[in-house]
Amino acid sequence: MPIDRNSILNRYGIVIIFIVCILGLIVYKIINIMFVEGQKWRNLGEKNKIENIQIEPTRGNIYAADGRLMASSIPQYELYLDFKADGYMGTNKRVSSQDSLDKYMSGLCKTLSEIIGDKSQEEYRRHIRKGLSKESRQFKISAKKS
Repeated sequence: MPIDRNSILNRYGIVIIFIVCILGLIVYKIINIMFVEGQKWRNLGEKNKIENIQIEPTRGNIYAADGRLMASSIPQYELYLDFKADGYMGTNKRVSSQDSLDKYMSGLCKTLSEIIGDKSQEEYRRHIRKGLSKESRQFKISAKKS
């Protein structure tokens, strides 16, 4: 039985027309959603937008069956400064944030010394200046874990 070339081409033509119609419907729907119904969907999105809400994790103790404390979870934090953050260093030159650091250095050192309490205000000033001279990305402010 000989293969009829025209019937094969006709079938491919029908498949291509079907695919083009589906593609046309998709493009139509995209344009309809973007331009005709767009404002409605933007308003709905704004109405249903959820703000970031900080949820504190539940922390607590693990007790044995007889009531003895087996484990306790205590959060610990470490304090670092990034002296290469945007706005502070630009093309290896100090920009206006250097002035901000100088302006707020005494208040920062005083507060660190009061809150953390492991160094004096002057020790914090020298320590931060040391990190500044190194242009460190992760300069640890305090060795004390809190």
